[in-house]
Amino acid sequence: MFEINQNWDWNEYWTNDRYPDNVNYLNNAQPAVVYEANIDMENIRERYLLKPIGHSHPTGATGELFTDLSTLTTALKIADSVVVAIRR
Repeated sequence: MFEINQNWDWNEYWTNDRYPDNVNYLNNAQPAVVYEANIDMENIRERYLLKPIGHSHPTGATGELFTDLSTLTTALKIADSVVVAIRR
């Protein structure tokens, strides 16, 4: 798994006043996008393309994975692609 985020990355859903009483959210904007690739240890490839599978808690308060990506916009464009290379 891999997680990426960009502060101040607001959109129509993730606005600065979404959680007005939470100081941890004031500069977070869209939550971190979580990417994943399944690696078969019996058949390891040289490269794996990770795919977005969800996002983190908006304030980082929990380790919960939220699988609804419908409210994320530019957060899904932070990285063109996420690739893991395996060195042997």
